[in-house]
Amino acid sequence: MYLERVMVKGYGSIKDLDLIPQFNENGSPKPIVIVGKNGSGKTLLLSQMVDSLIELKRKKYTSITEVETNNYYKTGKKNYINIEANDSLVEVTYRENDKLFKYIDFMSNNIAESARLHESYEYFPMIYTDDRYKEIGYYKSIIGSNVENELENNIISYFPVHRYHVPAWYNKSNKQIGFQFTENNLGFDNNSLIKENVLNEVEGWLLDVLLDMYLYESKVNKVLIHVNDNQFRNGLEMVQINGRNTILKNLINRILTVIYQVKYKNIESARIGVTQKAGRRISIILKETGDNEREIAPTFSHLSSGEAMLLSLFASILKSYDNLDESQHIHSLGDVKGIVIIDEIDLNLHIEFARNIIPELIELFPNVQFIITTHSPFMLLGMEEQFKEKWQLINLPNGEEISVDDFSEVKEAYEIFVNGYEGLKDEHRQLVDRIKQDTKTLIITEGKTDWKHLKNAYNKLKLETEFNQFDLEFLEYDETMLQMSDSQLNTLLRELAKVNQNKKIIGIFDSDEANGKKYAKERRHNLGNNVFAFSIPKPNFRSEYEGISIELLYRDVNIKTEDENGRRLFLTSEFSTISGRHLEDKILTYSGDAHKLRNPKIIDCDVYNADDENVALSKNQFAEYILNQQENFIDFDLSGFYEVFRVIKEIEEL
Repeated sequence: MYLERVMVKGYGSIKDLDLIPQFNENGSPKPIVIVGKNGSGKTLLLSQMVDSLIELKRKKYTSITEVETNNYYKTGKKNYINIEANDSLVEVTYRENDKLFKYIDFMSNNIAESARLHESYEYFPMIYTDDRYKEIGYYKSIIGSNVENELENNIISYFPVHRYHVPAWYNKSNKQIGFQFTENNLGFDNNSLIKENVLNEVEGWLLDVLLDMYLYESKVNKVLIHVNDNQFRNGLEMVQINGRNTILKNLINRILTVIYQVKYKNIESARIGVTQKAGRRISIILKETGDNEREIAPTFSHLSSGEAMLLSLFASILKSYDNLDESQHIHSLGDVKGIVIIDEIDLNLHIEFARNIIPELIELFPNVQFIITTHSPFMLLGMEEQFKEKWQLINLPNGEEISVDDFSEVKEAYEIFVNGYEGLKDEHRQLVDRIKQDTKTLIITEGKTDWKHLKNAYNKLKLETEFNQFDLEFLEYDETMLQMSDSQLNTLLRELAKVNQNKKIIGIFDSDEANGKKYAKERRHNLGNNVFAFSIPKPNFRSEYEGISIELLYRDVNIKTEDENGRRLFLTSEFSTISGRHLEDKILTYSGDAHKLRNPKIIDCDVYNADDENVALSKNQFAEYILNQQENFIDFDLSGFYEVFRVIKEIEEL
């Protein structure tokens, strides 16, 4: 059984959402990742899905674990109706083969007005005639096919964000969340789909799996043991049978091996074991390539919080499948099917776990429909790398499907955060070598194009009296060197400033990025030990800009210079923020991220003409034309660069 559709209208911050999950060609569900700012409705949306699944269980069982008697899991409060709406509608549809199950939650502030607004809604006659709705303006029900074996054939799990507190919307007259019955009675459901304190439950289950494997899935055979040339004696041989618990143990070990990839790069395998009988507990045993096995966690309390969280999440999924009807055979993780909802999956996780491990663990369960919320752009990058087009990224509150490209700027932040200075060792070594060789002031810029613009301006401005005393050198990036991002340049300068330098080193930033904005607050910064930093000053003709990249030191007429192929740079101000169409040349259209058009920037890609040809010139090619004095790119106005070299001159004179 899988989620087939979610429609939400006028509920909380969600005004109009229509989410249709996608499936791969083989029928397996694509993971759904939901993002949005705090208050955009992520947790509220998941709570409605959970409520729908609980109501589905109520159709099957006379008593269910999640709620007491006739209570609802989620209280119905009309203050959840969007302030701009008269009513709210939530419709959640599930499918199992040709059977449909539909959950409807409808609330109204004005019943008469709702009748007028929703007269065309196919289920409104059912809502309108309901006695409870007529009395208080609230309707909740499951309609559609009869619930038969769907709940016994599929796992349904919800891992809430409120692992340590109870949410405001939870109906407190129910049992404690996650409460489990101990008896099995006909018509009773003893397994809560709400998963809390799962680590303790999972540890007990893992111990049961191992003990059941040793007790019931081993066979003792009588054998003859060879003593010497002519003598044999009777003996016993224990043979492990590949039963259900043996298979479960192997699958658990596969999950563990993936989790420990972060800490142990040469890992060969990880597995669960059992400690000695005094205080018997589950332990973790690891083997690295070329080494013997060793115990790395004698008990679960020795796991890191990230390891514990991931193991509890994904082993709990396997445990839920094990708790289904025994007729549900399991041979691989691909046999596990159903719905798993996880709110803030990245909670308390290091970014390496978020980016590298979570996506790989999700992929281990191809037939589980994961519905996840996250605040981690690093996890989104990992999902994109792991799944390519085989996942959905949904942005709330509107529910539009977006691309991970919207978060591509964090790629560099990830590398800096994880690798720190390690990613810059080669550049640092080259810089140290060059510093020892000469005494020229060294200019280091961010990006692979900035030094080209500054070197061209330097070659021309040093002929003027104001700057003819300069003797500068630029760190020139080629294809064998890493690009120097805003973050990387800042890290490098801070490292260089830790030791005394025998000549001045100046880092120059664009003023439209994080560190560039910070350095722009003052004219120049002395980082110590002859290391300095500043952001490019804005020329008067860019005074209305909040921050600028180096290309904006040129006049607009220069920026718009075409090369021999008719390509050029564009300004965001040249395009409509609504249609992306060029305001003057109507055959040109910008097809990139529309959000970029809202801020004054340079566009160097995704501008197409009527023949679908990209007519945008790359920033790097633009810089190459200027540095090499290509025709049409020779006599540019360099007045915007004057203040840059005046700051350099001030530093030189310190």
